[in-house]
Amino acid sequence: VISKATKLFQDQITRIEVHLHDGDGPRSGIDKTCTIEARLAGHDPLAVEYDADDLYVAIDEAAGKLERAVRRKIERHEAHKWQ
Repeated sequence: VISKATKLFQDQITRIEVHLHDGDGPRSGIDKTCTIEARLAGHDPLAVEYDADDLYVAIDEAAGKLERAVRRKIERHEAHKWQ
């Protein structure tokens, strides 16, 4: 999921770290967290997080947030470069 979300930017991403956390263990609730940190060449690291009641949902949603954040950062950098 994460490699699919970052495929367009794989040449600019130097490292990705994924952290998963289940706050309540076996009890249910919105306590599963996926945090993803991406390092882009020449940029400060980006971090996104998503909480859900299902770990797979948290991973999918965090991957989507990461894709949007990386896209925004690269687009802003490119726009700034041409000004």
